[in-house]
Amino acid sequence: MQSKHKKRQKNSVREDNKSLLTAVVQNQKAMSSAAAEKAEKSAGSGASAAPKIKELKELLDSGLISQEEFEAKRKELLDKM
Repeated sequence: MQSKHKKRQKNSVREDNKSLLTAVVQNQKAMSSAAAEKAEKSAGSGASAAPKIKELKELLDSGLISQEEFEAKRKELLDKM
């Protein structure tokens, strides 16, 4: 049977892990938004969409943007052509 102190320690570690995981997820979301904004800014009018779509695909493959974000930006770039 575990002592109250050990139970408190385990709960504390779980809370620390949960807080760390939350911070990591928030950081990834922020990076994703920044990466999508960068891709959008680099998509100047009249420029070829192919390099921008390749850049977006790299962001998708690295997990920095979601499939939905990729598809939306790809469609936006192709619509500008």
